[in-house]
Amino acid sequence: MKQLAYLLNALDVLEAVARPRSGSSLSAIARDLEFSKSGVFRILATLESRGYVLKNESGNFEIGPRLFELGASMPQKQLLTIATPLMERVTASTNESTYLSVLTGFSMVTIHTVEPTQTIRVHMPVGASAPANCTVSGLAMLANLHDHELQAILPEHLEGTAPDSIVDKAKLLAELGRIRARGYAISVGSWKPDTGGGAAPIFNKQGRVIATFGEAAPISRLSPERLEMLAIESQKAATEISAAMGFVAHALSGSLAARGNSEEEP
Repeated sequence: MKQLAYLLNALDVLEAVARPRSGSSLSAIARDLEFSKSGVFRILATLESRGYVLKNESGNFEIGPRLFELGASMPQKQLLTIATPLMERVTASTNESTYLSVLTGFSMVTIHTVEPTQTIRVHMPVGASAPANCTVSGLAMLANLHDHELQAILPEHLEGTAPDSIVDKAKLLAELGRIRARGYAISVGSWKPDTGGGAAPIFNKQGRVIATFGEAAPISRLSPERLEMLAIESQKAATEISAAMGFVAHALSGSLAARGNSEEEP
């Protein structure tokens, strides 16, 4: 079957925007794909006009919310319906930002966020993405993948977004083991130097991790005790959402046991 070259080019550009990187600028995408800048500009402009990509404050491109909306399946719609009132409740209680994230490739993409009334807060725009190894939500997600799923998406070289991002594979795998045993992830300065928070996995009724529930706060408000509290609140919320999605807790042990004990292998 003959393929449409212009459509393939547009998909290449869209996938380039979605890949983990410090910034998906027009020039970087054109260079990586070996496309003309004018051609990439026209593709990006078209995608942006339909909400499939958006331009951030730095002038770089990110995946837009329309892509998620178009690809959302019924379980994800159910997830948003269940999670939204709970997110609003947790944000009102802790006065910090709550957010839902899903894994796309090796990037975590924010699909919903609720922000507090505080002037100084962590802004988590819908559609924003970051390498999974750099975010607390990504760490919570990766820790609960089956080993073959993790190995299939793990890049050869890990990129960081902040000085404290985990970019060493051995350290990443060790941290994922700790998170899996604890049930939630905590992180300070791995995404941005001035933010931190906690996150926990959300499971569907088949026992597969499908999203994460996270809370984020400025580092100025994150004592060790408060960081732990936000992580535990995230875990409680994620557990409640999972139960509403049909997940039965005892199914998880068998699901994770299938991962094996291959954390030592990079």
